Amino acid sequence: MSYCPNCGKPVEGSPAFCPSCGRPIQGTASATLQAFCPHCGSSVDLAAEICPKCGVRIKQPPRPEFVERKNPGLAAVLSFLFTGLGQIYNGQIGKGIAFVILGFVLVVTIIFLIGLILYPVFWIYNIYDAYNTAKQINAGVITPD
Repeated sequence: MSYCPNCGKPVEGSPAFCPSCGRPIQGTASATLQAFCPHCGSSVDLAAEICPKCGVRIKQPPRPEFVERKNPGLAAVLSFLFTGLGQIYNGQIGKGIAFVILGFVLVVTIIFLIGLILYPVFWIYNIYDAYNTAKQINAGVITPD
């Protein structure tokens, strides 16, 4: 059985045009349904997402149609007010809770003077992380957990 190189539907016999999509059919199905891996050059099926020989991703997975946009400024302000709050706003609940706990531990260590150095560094990183994570969510680079 051969397949249409345009829509991928099965085609009986060897017609000149696909009965499903109406586009012209050229050559044999085995020749038209093959592509080549850009990494190793081996022949792969057109529907393949990953090269079976080298394991490199050929097609990117589809992006979700709707991604809730996050305001990077609001994420930074929330983290400024309370460590971890910007991460929770960005949808990274586990990371936000970890930041809240770590911030609390560092505040307690101010008694031993080490917290005077570590807490401000962590607090600034907390704000930076919330801002950049919101920007990456908006760009579609990462998805919130």
